[in-house]
Amino acid sequence: MSETPDTHGSMPEPRLGGDPCLDALNLLYHYLDNELTDEIRITITTHMQCCDPCLSRYEFHTELHAVLRRRSVQQVPESLRDKIAKELGL
Repeated sequence: MSETPDTHGSMPEPRLGGDPCLDALNLLYHYLDNELTDEIRITITTHMQCCDPCLSRYEFHTELHAVLRRRSVQQVPESLRDKIAKELGL
């Protein structure tokens, strides 16, 4: 799943790629920021309800996301998200 600005400069709607665990991980921050369509959000929620590893990642990132939001006036840059994910082996 790649996200590059479209010709009008806005980001395209995130999409599912077919692997439920990979989709949940790739779209986790969009999920936490309520940036997904209802259909995609329901699909990811349903998956996390039956997948303990994805639910565990969700719970960790929910806490991390809350801490970062409390400590930052600005939105966390994507490069920082990438660094954190890389350090966590995600």
